Amino acid sequence: MAVDLRVLEAQEWVNDTYRGKPGFVDAPENGQTGWSTMYALTRALQIELGVAPPSNAFGPGTTAAVSAISPIATGSGAPVNVVKILQCAMWCKGYSAGNIDGDFGALLTAAVRNVQTDLGVASRPGFGTVDAKLFRTLLTMDAYIRVGAGTVEIRSIQQWLNATYIGRLNFQYLPTDGRFSRGVQTGLLYALQFELGLNDATRTAPSGPPPERSCPPARP
Repeated sequence: MAVDLRVLEAQEWVNDTYRGKPGFVDAPENGQTGWSTMYALTRALQIELGVAPPSNAFGPGTTAAVSAISPIATGSGAPVNVVKILQCAMWCKGYSAGNIDGDFGALLTAAVRNVQTDLGVASRPGFGTVDAKLFRTLLTMDAYIRVGAGTVEIRSIQQWLNATYIGRLNFQYLPTDGRFSRGVQTGLLYALQFELGLNDATRTAPSGPPPERSCPPARP
């Protein structure tokens, strides 16, 4: 496979910066985006924000730590290395984010806006800024462009779900790759439960007693 020099630069930077720190696991230095690289960036972010012990999961502790410094944007005062990790994640996703220099400038702002546009949330508040949910999805292997057998119609549904429900506490970004996956099914189920009046604390997946009780009776 071809080597992406920007991805390789990101892998080298995260390894050089965090190698030897407790809980950090090196990214492969092969110039190819993969889960191992995303996990290394996740652990680097946790180390930077004092989330211990570092793990591959972007869980509640990481969410809280990122939320505490959000929104991350131009002039927000976010730690330089956090911005560098964000730039690395952008390059690994295929978005041009400028040099890995910790500067949340015009290039990184444009990259964030491009991601948000691809996710379908360009019209929502916070355009051009990063919160915990956006940082979380950037550290996954989800795609934001149509890939493979993905269709325009399903991608539009994914984008609509993101735009409509990302403000709900426990709704996370769906990929916008145009493929009807388990994630899309889960997103549709959450949307149904929200529309039936279930709050974030009681919405469930897969469908269980709470949404079934909320559904109107079937007509004979």
